[in-house]
Amino acid sequence: MHGPKEDGMSKLTLIGALMVGCLALGATAQDTARAVGERPDVVWITLDALGPDALACYGENGLAPTPALDALARRGMVFDQAFAPSTMRLTSVLGQLYSLTPQVIHDLEGIGPATGAAAWFAEAGFKIFGFFTKPLLEAGSESVGTVPPRFDFPRRQWEWGSGPEKVSSRVERLLAGRREDESLFLWIHLPWTELPARRHPGFGADGTPRGNVQAALRYSDNQIQRVIDRLRAAGSLENTLIVVTGSRGKPGKTYGEASTTPPLRDAHLRVPLIVAGPGVRTGHSSSMVQTLDILPTLVDVIGAPPLPTAMGRSFKSVLTASDAQGGDPWALAESIPPRHTDPNDAAFSIKAGGWRLTDLPKRQISMFYRDGVAAEPPPAVRAKLQSDLESALVRDMAAADLWRRGLVRRPELNGHEGDFYRAAFGVKTHRPWAHDAVKALFQPPEGDLTARLELLLEVGDSQDADLVRPLLNHEDRRVQALAGTFLLRVTDGKEGLDHAIQGLRVDMPEKGLRILIRTLAEHRSELVRKALTEFEPTGASPTVMALRQLALARQGDSEATDKLPRYLFDPKGSYPRAPFLRFLASARPDKVGVLTAILLESVALDEADALEALAVLESKGDARQARAVAELLSHRSSKVRTRALQVLRAWESAEGAAILLRRPGLFNARPDESARIVLGEPGLVGTPVVPGLNFDLWLAGSTLDSWKKEVFPPATRLRIDGTFEAPSSLFDRAVVAFVVTKGDPKPEDLVVDLTLNQGKRLTDVISLRKQGDVWIWVARIPIGLVEAGTNRLRLRILDRTHSPLHTRALAAALIPNELRGLKPVTGLDSRIGRTEASGFPSRNGKNHHVQIQSVLAAGGSLEVALGGKTILSVPLSAPFTSRLAALELPTPLPKGAPLTLRFRNLPDGAKATALLIADD
Repeated sequence: MHGPKEDGMSKLTLIGALMVGCLALGATAQDTARAVGERPDVVWITLDALGPDALACYGENGLAPTPALDALARRGMVFDQAFAPSTMRLTSVLGQLYSLTPQVIHDLEGIGPATGAAAWFAEAGFKIFGFFTKPLLEAGSESVGTVPPRFDFPRRQWEWGSGPEKVSSRVERLLAGRREDESLFLWIHLPWTELPARRHPGFGADGTPRGNVQAALRYSDNQIQRVIDRLRAAGSLENTLIVVTGSRGKPGKTYGEASTTPPLRDAHLRVPLIVAGPGVRTGHSSSMVQTLDILPTLVDVIGAPPLPTAMGRSFKSVLTASDAQGGDPWALAESIPPRHTDPNDAAFSIKAGGWRLTDLPKRQISMFYRDGVAAEPPPAVRAKLQSDLESALVRDMAAADLWRRGLVRRPELNGHEGDFYRAAFGVKTHRPWAHDAVKALFQPPEGDLTARLELLLEVGDSQDADLVRPLLNHEDRRVQALAGTFLLRVTDGKEGLDHAIQGLRVDMPEKGLRILIRTLAEHRSELVRKALTEFEPTGASPTVMALRQLALARQGDSEATDKLPRYLFDPKGSYPRAPFLRFLASARPDKVGVLTAILLESVALDEADALEALAVLESKGDARQARAVAELLSHRSSKVRTRALQVLRAWESAEGAAILLRRPGLFNARPDESARIVLGEPGLVGTPVVPGLNFDLWLAGSTLDSWKKEVFPPATRLRIDGTFEAPSSLFDRAVVAFVVTKGDPKPEDLVVDLTLNQGKRLTDVISLRKQGDVWIWVARIPIGLVEAGTNRLRLRILDRTHSPLHTRALAAALIPNELRGLKPVTGLDSRIGRTEASGFPSRNGKNHHVQIQSVLAAGGSLEVALGGKTILSVPLSAPFTSRLAALELPTPLPKGAPLTLRFRNLPDGAKATALLIADD
C-alpha cells in the first residue's frame, strides 16, 4: 500500500530537524522560551494493570491505603476519564512512551520512525533515566515487532526487586549529580501486581492472591513517597511535574486473579491519571483523555511544537484551566491478536459521550455499551460512533503506511489521500462498500495507479474489466503489468498474459510483484515458465523468490519442486507456507508427511499455516509425525491446539499428552480438568489412562481374591506400598484418580498421601477437585525425588483425621517431564482390549524402556518388535508382574520402522498394561 511519492526522512534526521525548529522558536535544548533552569523536572510513573477503583482518591474505598498517591491527588489534577489504548502490558507501555496506537505498532512491526519520551527529552537537554525491569522488554505473544533497546533510555537501568529504597536512593544520586542548568526526566514503571512484596517485611502480604496484591500496592505507594521525599529534600519538588498513571486497566474481574487478556471494556481500559506540579490546577476533571496524550502534553508543557508522529493530543489546556472542558472527543482502544494467530481477529473499540462501541470486523459484530452496560444507542449516536471509529482506524492505517515508506508526517485524510486510505481500509476489513470505494479511485484514472490496482486486484471482478483495459496502454509499464495481471485473473487467462509477463522485467512494487507472480503461477504455459526462469532480480525479497520458486514448480519444473523444501523451512521467511504444503501434498505425497513434520519443528507457523500443516498430516502423515504435532499443543492459537489434539487422538498417540497436565491453561482448563482429558484419552495406557509410570494394577495390593472375582479396581481402603523401577529421574507430576465409595467428603476432608523414597510426601498439590463422580488429584514432584533405578512408593487416601477412606482407585501414575526429554511413545491395556499397538522410536533418544504391570497373567508374555523383528520378550509371572525392561535398539535405526508392542497368550481373567518410554 502506498500513496503519492514523497522524499523520505530518517528518524535521526527527523529528531534533528525537530530540535532545530524548537531552538529557532526558543523552545527547547539550551535556549528555551524559559531558561533551562526554569523548566520543570519531569517524573512520569506508570503502575501496571491498575484501575481507578484501587485508589481512594477516586472516591472508592481503595484496594489498600495509599497515602502518597492520595496526597499527590490533593495537590494536583485527577482525571476521572483516562483510558489506555490496550489491555496488553507491553503494547500499552509502548503506546504511552511513543504516543502510538496498537494497530500502528503492529503494522510498523515496532515503533518505526516515532520519537519516544526518552529520545525527545534527551535531545531537549534533559538528564534522563528509566527505572523498569528487563521482563517488560519481552514481547511474549504481543504483536509489537521489534522493541527499542531499553525504550531508548541509557544503558544503565535499575532492576526492580533489590530493595524498597533502591529507586529513591538512585533518584537522590541523580539530583545531587546534575548540573545547575540541567533538568531531569525520570520514567518509573512499577509492575506492582508482580512486586516482590513478600520479600520485604512490613507491607502486609498474607499469602493470599488479594493480600499479596494489596501488599504490592502499599509497596508501590511507599516507593512513590520515597521519590517525593528525595525531590523535596533536594529543593526540586515545587518545580517538578509528576505524572502517575496506569499502563492498562484492571487485569480481571478482581485484583489477584491471574493476568488475562480481558475484553475491550471500561473496567479493563480505564486507568488512574494524576498530574501535579507547577501551574497545574487542583481538583477532578471529567475531560476524556488517553494515555497516548501524556507525551504530547509534556512536550507542550516544555514549550516545543508537536511531535509529527504523536497520535495523542495535548491536554495542557485542561491542566492550566484555560480550557477546562478540553481533552479528546473520543478514546480509541485496539486488541491485536497474538503473534502467529490470525491478524483479522483484531477488535477495535471507541469511547465517546458515555457510550462505547466495540467492533469485531472479521465476525461482523458490533457491541454497544452505555456506562459499561450493554445497550442499544439512538441511530444518530450509533452512526457517529461508527464514523468516528472508522476515521480513527483509517488514520492508523495511513500513518503506518506513510511512515513505513519514510514519509514522516501526519496523514492528510481530506482529499485524494484520504479517499485512497478509506478504500484500503474497506478492503482490509471486508466492508461491503469496499469495492465501490476502490472503483471510485479510478474516476478519473490519475495519480499513482499502481497502489489502486493492487487494491482492485483484491476485490475486483470481471465486471471491472472495461475499467482496466484502457490501462494496458498507460505510459507506466508497471501500471500496464498490473492491469494485465488483473485481466489475466478475471478473464481466465484470455487477456493480459503478455502485459503481466512484462511486469517481471520492470521495477515493480513489492506487493504488486507478489500478486503478479501468484497469478502467473495459476496459468501453466511454456511462455510463463520461461519468463519465471529468466526472472532473477537482484535484491528481491525472500518472499518474492519463494513465490517464484513455487510458481516454477507449478509450471512443471521438477528442479524447482526439489528446491521447494529450502523455502519451506526458511525460518526467516515471512511468507505463508500453506500454498507450498498444498502443492507438495499433490506433487510429493510420499514425502510431504516428513517434510511437514520438519516444518513444524523448525518454523514458528501462524494459525493458517499450522492448520494447513495439520490437514496435510491428517491425510498424508501417520503417527511417526506425532512428536512434531505435539509441538503445536503450545501454539498461541486455540484453534491450532484443539486441532493438534484431535490429530493425536486419531493416531492414538501418547505424544504431548503430559503437556495437558503440565500446562492446562493452553486449553483454558484447570489442572484437574486437564487431567480428566488425559485420563479419558483412548489408546494411551488404559481407560482411564495416564501416559506415565502406571500403578493401576498395584491397586489390588494383596487382595488377589478381588481380581479373581472380576472386581476392578477393588473397592477397599486403598493402600499401595512397594518398589518400582524408573528409567530416569525426569518425572515432575503425580496424578491419582479415585471414587469415594462411602460418604460424600468435601475437598478439605480429603488427604492424598503419596510418599516417594525416604518418606518424602508430595505436598505441592496443584489441584484436588471432583469431576462427576471422580476425584482427581494432581501434585508436583520435586526435582530429583524420583531416582533412576529402584524407588519406593506409598499411596493412601485418608480423611482429615488421617483415617483410611473407602475408595475405588481408577488410576495412579507418575508423569514424565516431556519438556526435558522423557516421553511416552505408546502403550497397551488388556482391560480395554488393547493388546497390540505400534509407535515410532525417538529419532534422538538412545534409551527406550518398557514398563510392565500384570495380575494373574502367568503363561502370557509381552513382545516388542522393531520392523517386524522381535527384539524383546518378557514372560508374565503369577500372581503379579512389575518390571521395567530396557530395549536395545540397533544403530542406525531402520528408516520408518515402527516399534510394536503386543501381549501374547494372556489367560482368562488376566490384567496387563505396558508403556513404552523414550528418554531423549
